[in-house]
Amino acid sequence: LASAPACTRVLRRLPKMPLGLLGSAAFYLASSAGMSILNKLAVTALPLPVTLVVIQMAFTTATTLCGWRLIHIGSLRDSLRWGC
Repeated sequence: LASAPACTRVLRRLPKMPLGLLGSAAFYLASSAGMSILNKLAVTALPLPVTLVVIQMAFTTATTLCGWRLIHIGSLRDSLRWGC
């Protein structure tokens, strides 16, 4: 355990990350892992993967169209930069 103080010194030198960034990263990690597991279970329950993708895309499109005013993309330049 002689390396524990060295690890502590290294961690102290790292830049401080805002709590929001860590929270966002943790949420993304949990969401991504959860979707992978749920998609595997969904394909097992409904062995038609293309149909499952169509259902998911239809749900996503309907949800986005219903709540489009709540979505903030940024400027037109930002949306073209990340969307194309």
